[in-house]
Amino acid sequence: MGTKRIVWFIIIVLTAFIISYITFYKKNSRTDGKERAENILVADYVYEGLSSELEKPIVIARTIAGDSFLGEFVVKEKDYSKNDSVAVMQDYLTRINLSNGFDSFFFISDYTKRYYTTTGLSKTIDPENDSHDIWYNTFVNGKKDYSVEVDADEYSDGQLTVFVNVKVFDPSGNVIGVCGVGKSINSIQNIMREIGNAYEVKLHITDANGLVQIDENDTNITTMYCDTSTFTESDECVYQERKNKGFYITRYIKESNWYVVMEKDNGSVSISNIDPYFIIYSFIVLFIVAIAAFMTIGRNKTLYRYNIGDNEQYDGLTGVPNRNYFKKVYGERGEFNTTIYKSIAVFDIDYFKEANDDVDGDEVLKRIVELTHECFGEKGEIFRWGGDEFMVMLEWSIEFAHEMCKELCKKIEEDGRVTISLGVTEIRLAESIKKNYHRACQACYIVKEMGGNGVKRN
Repeated sequence: MGTKRIVWFIIIVLTAFIISYITFYKKNSRTDGKERAENILVADYVYEGLSSELEKPIVIARTIAGDSFLGEFVVKEKDYSKNDSVAVMQDYLTRINLSNGFDSFFFISDYTKRYYTTTGLSKTIDPENDSHDIWYNTFVNGKKDYSVEVDADEYSDGQLTVFVNVKVFDPSGNVIGVCGVGKSINSIQNIMREIGNAYEVKLHITDANGLVQIDENDTNITTMYCDTSTFTESDECVYQERKNKGFYITRYIKESNWYVVMEKDNGSVSISNIDPYFIIYSFIVLFIVAIAAFMTIGRNKTLYRYNIGDNEQYDGLTGVPNRNYFKKVYGERGEFNTTIYKSIAVFDIDYFKEANDDVDGDEVLKRIVELTHECFGEKGEIFRWGGDEFMVMLEWSIEFAHEMCKELCKKIEEDGRVTISLGVTEIRLAESIKKNYHRACQACYIVKEMGGNGVKRN
């Protein structure tokens, strides 16, 4: 018995030594390939989170600019009284705001230079004499149809806001005004803080010149510059190592012409400057852990059987696949790898935040999934895209899919709890998955602008 104990003691000591050595080696000598791959995966995750926050206001602002109502309003504006003009436009912008819930919506008429918002008439802009209004002439006379910028919202106590400005044209191609959406940067900053703390990285969103547009620290915004040597208008992450074993990753956001920048400075470490007592203490701790593991492994070998992969790819509330599952199976930037599906639908719940005051939000989401399964059966694969937004891939042609989407909308309305806005489009295999998805999104946003509870085919 004594010999066996000695043998086990030697085995445990050797195991502790090997574990300690491997741990130390991996910490200070990880292979560049593995480290790079892991960092790029994190950067991709960061990009998805931040770009999606910027993408929706851009899509909505451009959709509003194409609304024929604005063109008709400008034609009639000269015949309206000032009070009537303000009332009509305030009602229009308020309805849009209720459907989408951003911080501000506005329209500036090029004819009268009136700055209309959801609260009424904010001012009559004077680009020639008011420094705050110089941007208007610069933008209208520029080549781009829309711009994205960060500025203080003078009508919201100077709150830093992402403004999306879009030119509005008449049928002849003449600029008749500018409409826009304002979204507080707070939600984006919160995402930056969460990811930054979780992965110990610094995050910035900059313009093409490297000037920081959004940062978790307000004092860095429009004052700090980032290295632009890796900036390229690519769909992929660009990785650059630093001499001190840190890294610098950038990725282009096409919609805003901005860049997500993720950086980390690890600091150099060498065996020569490691305290030898650190190694000794590490061996002692590892030795104790090895003994404890040896004594308990037989009893607890099935205690922590937790398959995190499955839980990351399925929605814990409704049980349907989520966006992570979709990206793993189909990808988002590539082409569809199957010809089974003919149509794609995107829908979300109308006024979900308000509905939560009257109904159980979790129960509503589960009921929505149940009704969707009832309606589409095995011909539709449903994904919970995030929050109250869902995406469904359908095996039917666009004509039949459109009719079945109407049926789903009707079923949910008859259920009596909430209604949905739904956009459906035909899958074009020659286009990327992302473009197909965005066409369905645009149709969905149009329904929301019109008050919700409907279906729009793109």
